[in-house]
Amino acid sequence: MQIPTHQYIVGKENESVSIFPREAFHSKEGWSFLAADFQSIELRLLAHLSNDIALLKVFNEKNSSDVFITLTSQWLNKRSESVQFQEREQTKRIVYSVIYGVGRERLAKNIGVSVDKAKEFMKSFLDKFPGISLFTRKCIEECKKNGYVCTIFKRKRWFPHINAPQFNLRAQAERQAVNFVVQGSAADICKSSMIEVVRSFKKDPSIRAR
Repeated sequence: MQIPTHQYIVGKENESVSIFPREAFHSKEGWSFLAADFQSIELRLLAHLSNDIALLKVFNEKNSSDVFITLTSQWLNKRSESVQFQEREQTKRIVYSVIYGVGRERLAKNIGVSVDKAKEFMKSFLDKFPGISLFTRKCIEECKKNGYVCTIFKRKRWFPHINAPQFNLRAQAERQAVNFVVQGSAADICKSSMIEVVRSFKKDPSIRAR
């Protein structure tokens, strides 16, 4: 969308503006919003789907209040209390780079390091949790064989370019296939849970929730 020049207002140079979209939503008077979330659902699903022993162990730590600190602790072989904020953030970004199919170049930009360093980080992380690489390869192999992959709810998505001769199309389909299995499964769980919540509300006449 183009903005006519007479509608454009120049702001201050180097001005930083923070926008919080959730603040645009307000409940009507006398009502409140109820928010619920699954903590680290995509990472939990990655642990479940990959069946990686070390990654599963992270979620079985009784004293783990922050899964990414625990994950970083295992990856870097250091005590949880010694994990630095930057190390935690690097771990988090590497994990989601695997889930979202982000390449080394973008990861390097996201964590502010060279491409070679990002490659080194990702290799080190995947070497520590080998089940993740096995899972991604299995997803891609199944997609190449069947033309589709499924979520844990058996919802399918077809990938017509998974066997394309063009490298870019094929690589994109491979990344999207892995991403769909993890993110799609997370979406299925969240939506089915929303349905169950609504059903529970309807069963209780004392609850006026909508």
